[in-house]
Amino acid sequence: MTNFKTPAAAPKYSLLSMALAAAMIATPAFAQTTAPTKDEPTTTTTPEAKKPTNVGTVQVRGASDLDERKNESVSKIIINREDFLKQGDTSIMDVLKRLPGISTGGRGGGPRMRGLGGGYTQILVDGSPQGAGFQLAQIAPDMIERIEIVPSATAEYSTRAVAGTINIVLRKNVSRSQRKLTGMIGRGGHREMEGANITFSNSMPKFGYNVMLGVNNMDSQSKSRSTEQRYDANDNLVGLRNINSVNEGDNVSLHSMTRLNWQLGNGDSLAFQMMAFGGNNKGNSQSWDIATLGQQAMLANGLTNSTSKSRSARPSLEWTHPFGEAGTFTLRGGMDFDKSDSSTHYIGNDINGNQRVVRDWYSDSRGNDYKINGKVENTFAQKHKVTAGWEVENSKDTASRLQYDTFTGQPTTTFVDDNTVKIKRASMFVQDEFRVNKRLSTYLGARWEGSETKVEGLTFDPVKNKTSVFSPIASMLYRLSDTERDQIRVGLARTYNQPGSRQLIPRSYSSVDDDNSPTNPVGSGNPNLKPEISLGLDVAYENYFAKTGFFGISGYYRHIDDAISNQISFVDGLWISRPENTGKAKAWGISAEAKFPLRAFLPNGPDMDIRSNIARNWSTVDYWPSPYNVLASQTPVTGNLGFDWRATPKLTVGSDVSYNRGRISRTSLDSTQQTWSVWNMDAFATYKFSPKFLIRFSANNLLPKDERTQTLYDLASGGWMQRDNWSSNYRSYRLMAEYKF
Repeated sequence: MTNFKTPAAAPKYSLLSMALAAAMIATPAFAQTTAPTKDEPTTTTTPEAKKPTNVGTVQVRGASDLDERKNESVSKIIINREDFLKQGDTSIMDVLKRLPGISTGGRGGGPRMRGLGGGYTQILVDGSPQGAGFQLAQIAPDMIERIEIVPSATAEYSTRAVAGTINIVLRKNVSRSQRKLTGMIGRGGHREMEGANITFSNSMPKFGYNVMLGVNNMDSQSKSRSTEQRYDANDNLVGLRNINSVNEGDNVSLHSMTRLNWQLGNGDSLAFQMMAFGGNNKGNSQSWDIATLGQQAMLANGLTNSTSKSRSARPSLEWTHPFGEAGTFTLRGGMDFDKSDSSTHYIGNDINGNQRVVRDWYSDSRGNDYKINGKVENTFAQKHKVTAGWEVENSKDTASRLQYDTFTGQPTTTFVDDNTVKIKRASMFVQDEFRVNKRLSTYLGARWEGSETKVEGLTFDPVKNKTSVFSPIASMLYRLSDTERDQIRVGLARTYNQPGSRQLIPRSYSSVDDDNSPTNPVGSGNPNLKPEISLGLDVAYENYFAKTGFFGISGYYRHIDDAISNQISFVDGLWISRPENTGKAKAWGISAEAKFPLRAFLPNGPDMDIRSNIARNWSTVDYWPSPYNVLASQTPVTGNLGFDWRATPKLTVGSDVSYNRGRISRTSLDSTQQTWSVWNMDAFATYKFSPKFLIRFSANNLLPKDERTQTLYDLASGGWMQRDNWSSNYRSYRLMAEYKF
């Protein structure tokens, strides 16, 4: 195999990384000497009688979060709605990127734990996996009650969580009547955005409801450019292309969530929940592909216009029945319906502006998912909390594409593609949370999950697979003293990564534009993929101080069998990237987190909360030769530093700075990809005119920099190719008003 032309390595260290590490290492030492003497003040020291009230409320709420985290038998980070709504975010991705141990993998990338993409991070809504058509953008931040980050695994949740689980808990019960209206206007990248939400909720003795409706209109504009170079076996430049594109879009979305609660006789309760989403998008783009050396592409200029619609509905019904004082039985049934349609019109011209092809294609996808689950919770001898349950699920996802190509002077050709993925799943679990004594708590659990997958399509023979995974789980929480301030956690779990529907479909292509190459392949699935099985160890030390202060350091190790890696090959005139099970892989890392009120160390200082976290991740894939044989393009270093300052009883300001270090990783046996480090800074200011009315100003991405990637590919002929991509980035600003009536 040809030796790679090694790109310049991304920086190994950063000022933020070193600063965070120093700050968090120092925190326990301060905590040990400061916390026992006097807890931080929970009110301000101003003489005005009413000013301390709101500050005290914030402190009590924070202590409750930490108490829940401290007493959980399995490690869990809990972020309540007050902690993320203060930023005024309209996207859940903006919320997640600031949370401990989570990165977003660049623009459009999904959330990652341990820096791992590729499905290793499990996303749940109310403790349940969602259908293939689910997208996080369908959830507005105002729908969320809290977010739970589970670094290890629990039997109650699905164990499809090699890197960990992010559980998004939607709003449910309300304690009083509430009506709230919010409006937002904003601007970013010379484009505008606006939106509005309205919420109605009430709680009565036998009935309660919570209804949220929202609308957003967002224009978008992005620019990208690429340079592709080709070298022969003697490292002589023999080809040079420059590809540029400008994309514009207009997106209108509607989202709603309805929750109805009934209190029935004998202590029974019934709850109906419906989450719905609808979006319309119109877009247009123009691209240029110009060769300054070597052969000119046939389609040097392209004009594209597209429209798309997406719809989804997720109704569910839950019945809870108590038996005695120590236990409950819960039965829940739900359905997921997803539908999307798009149409695209493309005109391709040559270097002289002559029309060469007109292409129209239409695509649609449908997803239906039905599931029912039940669980029993019981407490024995006031020490054992035992939970057992089951779940069955049946899903069907279909996708079709109809394409017409008309090349100048030739008859129109038609291409049809249609495929279906059917999945049947069943699972059972049992777990016991046992407090042995005042210092020691244990967790033992086991979960079995089985699935049957059938993939059908017009261009391949049907494929049917059956898999099952048994996952034993054990955790221990040991408190180092009777004060419960210092504790150690250890966890062992067997988890897995089940390939998603999109990874299973071997997509076919009739033709693509001239931009297909080994450094820019098209993607296709593999219906024969098997689950990746992981055995993992998690250890952590936690220190709680000054009522709302926390410091923690943790480490993890994962051994993965049947790891999935991409293979790039030239098939039927196209370069295609396809996933394969390639063998064993390992991932490990260490992270630290600190959050505390500044007054824990400076009693007369500003009324400010500080939060920070940093993580270092490593991995290897045995199938790929070193160097750069890392897993799923793993982000090696992530960090975050932020603060909230209650400057006055009415004014709160805050900011967050996050960092994702760049890396070089293999994307196939013959290719590597480098990404560059990304910094992000957000800030907000909230002013409360009264308990019912406030305004909030938010600024996102205050350190904009074009996102860059570089791909290298060794050619079989002995030469090599290099492709550099840049995507534009820009600041955005929002002004939001909130009124309770």
